[in-house]
Amino acid sequence: MSGKVILVVGARGMGKTTTNKKLIAPVHIDARIIMDINGEYTGLYKHAKFFDFDEFTKKAVNMKGAVILIEEATIYLQTQGQNKDITRLLVISRHADNTVIMSFHSLQRVPKYIFELANMIILHKTGDQISDVKAFGDKQILDAFIEIEKAPMLKDKETGREYSPQKVIKLY
Repeated sequence: MSGKVILVVGARGMGKTTTNKKLIAPVHIDARIIMDINGEYTGLYKHAKFFDFDEFTKKAVNMKGAVILIEEATIYLQTQGQNKDITRLLVISRHADNTVIMSFHSLQRVPKYIFELANMIILHKTGDQISDVKAFGDKQILDAFIEIEKAPMLKDKETGREYSPQKVIKLY
């Protein structure tokens, strides 16, 4: 999984955090750096909790052999212009042997420069409209979106909670 940029996309309550936890599970706790704004990853990292996104990105850019998780990336990256530290983080991820995982609530909220640097999308049900997804101009993403939107919700046997099916889209 090292050297990859993975986008986990889905509406609220569709299973993004569960997906992220599964992705980071095989990685040693010392090699994880997580922007955990909602406190959903407590106990899954050793670093101090970050409250400032710029501080987080400055630390993440200097990591080597790490998994860097930005939970709720929609909050930090959707309304800004291109973030130089994030661009650098994504561009050097392969050379630094880092895997970067970013969670967004919809495909249309992923900034274009981040989408262009991603290797993979793990897609859950989103609030996107089909016209929004067609605008990406990518048949693979459109087909996955249609498949997920048509698929029934799944149910966790232990908790009874519903969650979205997911589809992995390898971009390159």
